[in-house]
Amino acid sequence: MGMVAIVLLDSNFLFVPLQFKVDIYDAIPKLLEESAELVLLSGVKEEIVEKNKRDAGKLVSKQGIGALQLVSLKVEQGKVSAVKVDRRPAEPVDDYVIRAARQIKDAAVLGGGKPVSRVVVATNDKGLKRKSKAEGFEVIHLRQRRFVTLL
Repeated sequence: MGMVAIVLLDSNFLFVPLQFKVDIYDAIPKLLEESAELVLLSGVKEEIVEKNKRDAGKLVSKQGIGALQLVSLKVEQGKVSAVKVDRRPAEPVDDYVIRAARQIKDAAVLGGGKPVSRVVVATNDKGLKRKSKAEGFEVIHLRQRRFVTLL
């Protein structure tokens, strides 16, 4: 059984397929050139659900619902793993994603017992990119609105 790269999808990255018509679910494994497991963290999903409620009726809410529907479909298809990591009360999502990344890296295996080669954070958020790099995690982001690249 080979190693697997774990890619944590930040909420803004789930909007990429809708906003920029880039199939991140296809592009990320190709980019990493190794077996990749795309992960939807429970707290990231909750964040989108909360935002959808707050922005009900607005375009962002429609995109949020679309993003959730798409990622849910990918979970059903086995292209994305839904992983439960509890978010602490009032914990900023950036901090939560980094903490989850650390937990997965420290455990060095994901739920299925697959050994983890690296943990990558997929985000377009400047703050989360900076924090991820500072913690030693690679970052995948969208460049020029059409290329998924590693930082």
